[in-house]
Amino acid sequence: MLILLATQIILFSAELFSYGTQRYRWLWTPLKPRIWLKVTTGFFPLIPTLQGLFYALLMIVDLDPIYKDKGGRCLTLGVDGDLAGDGVRIATWAQVIILFIISFAGMFHPEATGVKEIGAGLVLTHLSLSIAMVVQLGQNTLSPVDAVIGCMILDAQNMALSMQLTAKETLAARWQVLIVIIVQTFGLCNVGIIMSSLFRNSLDTSQCECLTVFWWAWAGNCSPPSEEQNVFWIYYIFRILNLIQSSLHSSINTIPFHKAERKYSVPMSLYYREGQVLHITCPRFQEDGSPAYYEQYPATLTATYAFNGMFAIASMTTAELALGRLHLRPTAALSSIGQIIALVVSGTTVLRALWLFAILLRKRDALDFIWPFHTARPPIGRFFSDHDSDTATLDPNDIPLRSHIVSTSPTPLSTVVRHRYNTFPPI
Repeated sequence: MLILLATQIILFSAELFSYGTQRYRWLWTPLKPRIWLKVTTGFFPLIPTLQGLFYALLMIVDLDPIYKDKGGRCLTLGVDGDLAGDGVRIATWAQVIILFIISFAGMFHPEATGVKEIGAGLVLTHLSLSIAMVVQLGQNTLSPVDAVIGCMILDAQNMALSMQLTAKETLAARWQVLIVIIVQTFGLCNVGIIMSSLFRNSLDTSQCECLTVFWWAWAGNCSPPSEEQNVFWIYYIFRILNLIQSSLHSSINTIPFHKAERKYSVPMSLYYREGQVLHITCPRFQEDGSPAYYEQYPATLTATYAFNGMFAIASMTTAELALGRLHLRPTAALSSIGQIIALVVSGTTVLRALWLFAILLRKRDALDFIWPFHTARPPIGRFFSDHDSDTATLDPNDIPLRSHIVSTSPTPLSTVVRHRYNTFPPI
């Protein structure tokens, strides 16, 4: 676990270093930016991803004899259906897996894929689960079973929320970025508070005196306290650093992408240079070394989605294993209100994202797909036209109104009004 924490620190430091040195050419140029950015956005995130895969496989090892339930009373109690019922788990699995698949596909093309829609649905699912657990904790009705299984699912959702922050369409939506950061912080704080209450044995133990399950370490409320609690808190520190990195990454990048996306959405904008994405943590460059434009960026900017998704899957796998090996069943049927809401939110957003993804696959040809960590070719028709050779030497005020040429120099407002669109008749 210490190796995992060290890897997260290195990944965080590399991203900060990349952003900081861009303003100092004497530092930035010797790094060979294209190679350095491929390493920091592609290779570095794969290290914790492989570590997460290793830990997930480790948790699948037969550990049945060490799962403890003193007197079998926790088995009789079961698990709250609105916290860890079949509907909640199905909804979480669907959102995590679809987010992971679409984020992976986004590295190969520059178009929007519906990540923002699924992310918005996951925000609602995560917030509702967080509030439900806090309410039960405040009423002193949260049992150790509900606490530990609920925290596993809460942590999985919390990690999965970071995947959408690697997509340019989400970064261009400033309010969604802000909401995601707030909800993630709220959820992760709840995980720490609830697990601390579990370790202190301050939860409702009237029907579940002693429970121990494996979640990155052996966690439970049995006495005496296990020394492996320290291992869990190391993992929690890793999660805090991961949240800080994700929040900083999205906070720095959201304004540049928002501005560039607005310019990109204006048809035939004469402010060509304003469509470039400047001063971000993971910049891309054109062949001439100039900053790339919004539409040239791949849909997924960095491979950090991979280890966020891997650890989300690992936490969900742990929850499923704990439920199976302790033979815990939900106390509420799939038709309960909490589970129905989770399924409806998840199903609606997943169907919306799949529909957008299907449209993308149907309308895009092979030439529009790009290799990971590269930029798409600029859409020539957007910036230039067949009239370039005829109008290259003319003053902007003398260019025919039906010309499609775009100036790369600052243009007076009067010229913008007269020449921005090619649909006006000549004066």
